[in-house]
This record gives sequence, structure tokens and C-alpha cells, in this order.
Amino acid sequence: MGWAGMPPRWRHFVDLVGTILQYRALADHGGEERVGKRFTNRFLNRHSELRKRLARPLSSERASATDSLSINHFFALLAGVKSRLKIHPRNIWNADEKGFSLGVGSKEKVICESLNHFPRLVQDGNREWVTLIESPSAKGNTLPPFIIYNGKTHRFAWHDYEIRDKAAFARSSNGWTDQKVSLSWLKHHFDRYTQL
Repeated sequence: MGWAGMPPRWRHFVDLVGTILQYRALADHGGEERVGKRFTNRFLNRHSELRKRLARPLSSERASATDSLSINHFFALLAGVKSRLKIHPRNIWNADEKGFSLGVGSKEKVICESLNHFPRLVQDGNREWVTLIESPSAKGNTLPPFIIYNGKTHRFAWHDYEIRDKAAFARSSNGWTDQKVSLSWLKHHFDRYTQL
């Protein structure tokens, strides 16, 4: 079931094993049996192909878009459009944005109690947001980064010369992409670098 995006939850599996043990114990001798404390380790040792892992949630819309039929259909349509309109890889671009919360790092190793398997670093949540728009082409070229700050003004002195000469900067009230910033990126950044 894991291949279909529905791997059995470990706790449900252990509950099912417990139910089977109870049923067998009652049928065999009218007694009661429980799943032992070492059941999980012993079971996984006997079945080396299985592992306990943390599963990340994925929406059903995304999951349905990642099946091979949908992907093959999309690329067949794309190949038809590219052929009909004579579109070359150098003219196919992708744009994606990634937001960063300033001052918030990723996971870090910490010292904590041995029973605490999921320690957390609490942060105040009152952080400034910066967005980066990146654009690679099907040919492998990339545009200089487009960086969006939260603020009313932007000072070029905030960056060293090397970064300042290669990147473009914009600002918005929250550091996110909005219609005004997107149009500016398209007209003054994307169009400028893709015409070369």
C-alpha cells in the first residue's frame, strides 16, 4: 500500500496485531495476550525489507498529478505544442519562488533528554520574510536571482558589489510576490535576460 501513498500507520499495525493475538488467545485457551514491548524491534529484525520512517503528508491533488499516466499525457501534449510551434529548449523557462524567514534556521542538533525524540527550537515567529524568484531554462541556463524584501525602501549598500551586479531586487509590504512585483519581474527582469 505504500506505493499508492497509503502506507499502514505503525500504531494501526500494532493494534491489528494486538487484536489478532486477543482473538487467538480467546480461541485457544480463553485467556488474554498483549503485544510485547519488544515486538516492534523483533518484527523489523525478522523483516529487514521494512523500516519505520516518518511520512510526509501529500495532498490528493498532488498525488494524482504524479502518476505516470498523467505525466506521460502532459509530456505528449507538450511535445506536440513544441513541434507545432517550433519551440526550442532555450525558449522554455520555468519560474519558481522560495520564501525565507530571516533569522530562522533549519534543523539543528541540540542536547536534550534521551526520551525526547522530537525536540523543538521555539522562535518568536516575528520574523522578516524574503522571497527569491529563480528561473532555469530547459537548455540549462538560469536567470540572475530576483530577490523581494519586506519594506518600503531598498538600499543597495546592503549587498556587496558582486551580488548587487548579478541580482535584481524588489520590495513589497510583506516580502512576498504580489501582482505589482510579478509584473516588474516579467517586464524588467525576465524579458531583459531572455532577449539576449
